[in-house]
Amino acid sequence: MNMNAQPEEDRHLLRWIKASTDPSNVRILGNTEREVLIYCGEDVELADALWRSRKLLGENPTKHPTIWVEGRRYTPAPPEPQLEVKASICGTYPMINNLEAMNSVWIKQNAALFGSIEGTCYIFSTEPGYRHLAVRPDLSPGRLNRSVDLLLKDGGQPLSIVDPVIATPRSRAIAEAIETGEAAICYHEHFWMNAVWYFESTAVKVTESEVLVIVRDNPKEPKATWQREYWKRVAEAASGS
Repeated sequence: MNMNAQPEEDRHLLRWIKASTDPSNVRILGNTEREVLIYCGEDVELADALWRSRKLLGENPTKHPTIWVEGRRYTPAPPEPQLEVKASICGTYPMINNLEAMNSVWIKQNAALFGSIEGTCYIFSTEPGYRHLAVRPDLSPGRLNRSVDLLLKDGGQPLSIVDPVIATPRSRAIAEAIETGEAAICYHEHFWMNAVWYFESTAVKVTESEVLVIVRDNPKEPKATWQREYWKRVAEAASGS
């Protein structure tokens, strides 16, 4: 972009680019009346620097700058939510001590394994409705969409007792695990406490009548990296450490 040969709006854009980097580090791939396409190659840090300094263009620039990096439109990662550790979700729960309260034959035969799996673990029946037969919260029962007592009430409540945004993908994974006999994975998002939470659920048929479901913070979603640290703080608050 030649400053001397361009109208004022283009010179304004160039001054913005110069405030963040040497203009030779970027390429202008498109320059229309309303938009300029700025390509940063593979340099994500450069794209982020341009994004963060865009306020130099003012609130309503004549031309809208679009930043591309790694072959896609650049979208900055959102800041990690600053969530307060609330006392209402810091309760404690004897993870697998009360096996009599659970209705899973597989759990009673594999208690040590059930207790060693990382993540929140459930056992569901394979019958239609998928009843909750056993639940073991990870780090804190506050992670659960419904309380343990409610999920296991009257021999186990159906999966539909939890929010549909959770129940729907989880039921699909359970159905697939039952049908194929292989592990089935699903991903879902859940808006809660003014933040979006990202989860991975793995369903495994462990007997003809029971399915194990393991729920973890989605390891493939960069936006989920803060979640486990938050729940560690909740667990620490519950233990008084």
